[in-house]
Amino acid sequence: MDDQLLRLHVNQLLKEKGEKQITAREMAYALARDWAADYHGPTEEDDLVAMTVEHCLEWRSAPGKSGDAAPLEQSRVANGKLPEPPAWWQLQEREIWARYEGERREMRMLFGLPDADGPEGLFALEELFDVFSEVARSERDEGDWVLLEVPLGWDEMQVVTEVWPAWRGFHAPPPVDRDGGRCELTPAARATEQRLYRLARASQRIADETGCLPGEAVVFLLCGERPLLPYVDVAYDPRYRGYVMVVRDRRIPARDVELHYRVLRDRLGPLARRPQEGPYLVVEFVDDAWAAEPKLTWAELYERFTAKHPGRYGSMGSFRQTFYSKRSRA
Repeated sequence: MDDQLLRLHVNQLLKEKGEKQITAREMAYALARDWAADYHGPTEEDDLVAMTVEHCLEWRSAPGKSGDAAPLEQSRVANGKLPEPPAWWQLQEREIWARYEGERREMRMLFGLPDADGPEGLFALEELFDVFSEVARSERDEGDWVLLEVPLGWDEMQVVTEVWPAWRGFHAPPPVDRDGGRCELTPAARATEQRLYRLARASQRIADETGCLPGEAVVFLLCGERPLLPYVDVAYDPRYRGYVMVVRDRRIPARDVELHYRVLRDRLGPLARRPQEGPYLVVEFVDDAWAAEPKLTWAELYERFTAKHPGRYGSMGSFRQTFYSKRSRA
């Protein structure tokens, strides 16, 4: 349901309640709430309308509200397209890649390539799988390991990769000693690290610092190609259960950051509601418990829930109220 259709249904429900139509500021307030992502399926549209009306009335009844406290207006990007990066960003990309010429020369020497640009001094991307397979057969599966993204080819301007373990060949000592002092490998010890391991570490570091993919960093190091870098990096991170944005240049306008977030959020879709977390955990727990034992009292339910999830609710009343407030939408 788009904003225009949502506004139509909201105004209809407000009219039934004897209220005036929703204003742009009230609509912005409603859509800015975190709960909006919970209602993304076609079967939940009525709930979305009802909740929007509820928050509209909440805005109208809030004491002391002023224009300064108004939330940001919602904005939209035409056709869901990302804004084109400005011309200066292309120059910046060249400068960023130039910082890693030292690593590029090191990796080329490590894999027996001459230190010179040109087709004769580079691997073709399609050759990397065979080259790495040959190198892996000569290395020991011992010691510390990391993951190496092995490029296989191109698919619609993206590098297709396969993930391999890359072994150091020995176990490095802990990063700190017993006295708390920092321990680092000596240059001689680093020189004994196996080739795929060194390549994996270098490509991962470049990926972390630039926003490219580790497989693209491998292509840069050994094939001489410079992949495009994200102007604004927006991705879903399961560690944080949300979107993570990275802006690597202070010259990028805040407006462009907002547009990238909105477009990529729409592409990736709203965050899935997790019934096992938050208030929906109560609904799931009570429904399951009553399905198994229909005669359980609220005191017994609260006791079992607290034993399984200590510290979530301070009283049986708040526990029961949470269930009934969420039950109709679960």
